Amino acid sequence: MKILTKSLSTLAVCAVFASVQVSANAMMTGDTGLGQGIGGAVINSAQGGYVGTDLGTNSATLNFQGSAHVNWDTLNLNSNEALNFNAVNGASGITVLNTVQNNMSQIYGSINANEGISNLIISNPNGLLFDGAHYTTAGDTMITTQVLGSEFNGTNMTVVGLANEAVNAVTIKDSNFNIGGTFNIVSPSVEVIKGALKATDGVKFITADGQSFLVAPTSNNNVEHKAVRLQAVSIDGDVYIASGKDVVSIVDGGEIKGDLNVATKGDFAVNYGGMGRLHVTGDVNASTDSFNMFLRKADVDGDVNMSNSGGFVELANSNVKGNVDLKTTVASNEDRKHNVKNALNSLN
Repeated sequence: MKILTKSLSTLAVCAVFASVQVSANAMMTGDTGLGQGIGGAVINSAQGGYVGTDLGTNSATLNFQGSAHVNWDTLNLNSNEALNFNAVNGASGITVLNTVQNNMSQIYGSINANEGISNLIISNPNGLLFDGAHYTTAGDTMITTQVLGSEFNGTNMTVVGLANEAVNAVTIKDSNFNIGGTFNIVSPSVEVIKGALKATDGVKFITADGQSFLVAPTSNNNVEHKAVRLQAVSIDGDVYIASGKDVVSIVDGGEIKGDLNVATKGDFAVNYGGMGRLHVTGDVNASTDSFNMFLRKADVDGDVNMSNSGGFVELANSNVKGNVDLKTTVASNEDRKHNVKNALNSLN
């Protein structure tokens, strides 16, 4: 099992440099864009390789010959609606950046991208909700509440993070994601409830400053929030979580088919309360600068390595097939005893 890297590289990709301006009125009527049942999605403008939209019954397919920045006024989908991103005329290696200006995006339908789209990005600083949604891409995808922009230089498009603080959340409920590359979720707060996530190159939950363009809020610095909360999830692929000072929690069990890697400055808690067991088919590697770490009701097929500076690490009611290493990283706290109970494992 591989441990995923902590940050994403800046994206520099080829584009067809043609600016296309599409009026909101035209998009609503369906003359040149999204209408006919996709009224919750309105494009203001597109820059780069966007070449037009094909409309179907409750569906819209945006076509691209090169990388593009699509600026949406609003982006919502009802449960019977589909939004497709399609590379045409043999185009490949395309990045499509979608930025949303107004209102939280509420996605109840399906979003799809074909194999010519190597990276699909949706940025909405107002928040993103996926509820009963289906999301399928052949390549990478990023969902973020960070404000992103683009820079064009000839045939090249670069995706850049703007200085605005990201304050709103990404929420995924009862939704299915099937990602052919890496699935990046970049937001100060991420919650996944009973979702099924599959990513060939792993899932990254990024809630920390300096990671993948994110500018986390500086207001209410002394208030703890949920950074990442996974509830009864099924994830097929390695998981990497990079978090700031807030809580990373996994509740009501679930399954991770891969490694679970967590680096946080806040508390880390697996099944601290609630029902169900967590099954991890790979290793669990977790480190925190906070005081509390809990791994309860977990079945781990690989190794467990947990360390923190505060000194309290609990492994309870768990089965670990590999080795277990619990340690304190600050010498002044080394006298604090680690709590191991009702756990079948080999301790190093």
